[in-house]
Amino acid sequence: MAAFSNRLWLLLCGALLASGCEAPQATGTETVPQQAAVPSRAPVDPGEDGQSRTLLQHYRARDLAGGKLSVPAGDALGAEATAWQLPFQSKRIVASFLTSLSRGAVDELKHTLAPTATFGRPDPRRPHEAPIFEDDNLLTFFDGAHAAANRMDEMTKYTNPTSFVMGLQERIRSGAEPFWAFYEAGHDKLMFRFRVYGDRAYIDYVGFYPEVPTEAVDYSALGPAPPMMPGIFTDEDKILRDFDPAKQNRRRQQANVGGGQRAPSPTPQ
Repeated sequence: MAAFSNRLWLLLCGALLASGCEAPQATGTETVPQQAAVPSRAPVDPGEDGQSRTLLQHYRARDLAGGKLSVPAGDALGAEATAWQLPFQSKRIVASFLTSLSRGAVDELKHTLAPTATFGRPDPRRPHEAPIFEDDNLLTFFDGAHAAANRMDEMTKYTNPTSFVMGLQERIRSGAEPFWAFYEAGHDKLMFRFRVYGDRAYIDYVGFYPEVPTEAVDYSALGPAPPMMPGIFTDEDKILRDFDPAKQNRRRQQANVGGGQRAPSPTPQ
């Protein structure tokens, strides 16, 4: 029976070859699946030299001028981002983020924002928080952050409330503590929270108002705000958050004992 089956199979194969049947060949007209196009926005008009610029116009003009402070584009920005460190390169991260906004380069945000980054209002309690890269929020976030940065003057001060004392940098650099910074103009504010994930420094929260508030916004009903200044631990396992140098000197003087010995410096836990 097996021998008969084999002979039948050979006869069928021979008949197919004799009839000229061949495997389907590509004709070049087939539809090739396409990846979804990466959304983009129009670049910002950089304005004219000698005229007042917005924050985004400032970064767009600097981008077009080139030079040693220019931010690379596309994959080159991603390559640079792998070497960023906190806390001392936070301004470079923000400059790269704002430059991408000014270019209209939505796809570049993946290099400055953590994959789990969120956005909301500019307060440490993170009101109205929503994921940036989920639920089709990307363009909503881009347009909102773009508008907030583009209504601020280029001279708006960049501020972070953290004093870089011994032990604190290590906690930020390791990802144990976040790091906050913001631009503020009157009641308007553009806020960033940075954090290290693995070996990469990212922005993981961006806060802004949809429109400029006419008065200070009070979020106290949401409970106490998390501290914007990271804490380190003293030798007594107490969290020390007041890093004002003058107050630290007074504490050291009060702690001096027996022949002017200096009290132990705060160290990380």
